[in-house]
Amino acid sequence: MAVDKHKRLFDLLFTKTEAGELEWQETAEKGDYLASFSNYSIEITRYEAQENESTIVRLAIRGADGQVIEWVTDIEVGERIATQTEKNVFYRKTEALYEMVRRKVLGADKALDAILAELDDDIPF
Repeated sequence: MAVDKHKRLFDLLFTKTEAGELEWQETAEKGDYLASFSNYSIEITRYEAQENESTIVRLAIRGADGQVIEWVTDIEVGERIATQTEKNVFYRKTEALYEMVRRKVLGADKALDAILAELDDDIPF
């Protein structure tokens, strides 16, 4: 079933991104990020749900020509997960995936390190 593959895709992207094994880059669209593979790419996006104040994480699978072959949201996958506890874990993981990608691409840790280094240097002791 495709939903099982989609959940596995989210899970593997999380694991490989956390391990530093995937190279993500910014796209022309602010807040969208792309990881390239041999013949395909994955684009990750986060947006606000219109019905409530939750966020939705969407993956788009693109062919070599850039055309979207398929897309899936964490909500679609989460609806097929059996227990509420497992759903909650999955949603937290997809949000963490997006944040991890965003921070890596934008260099959040590098910026924090630079600011902390400057602050440490300015302490007169």
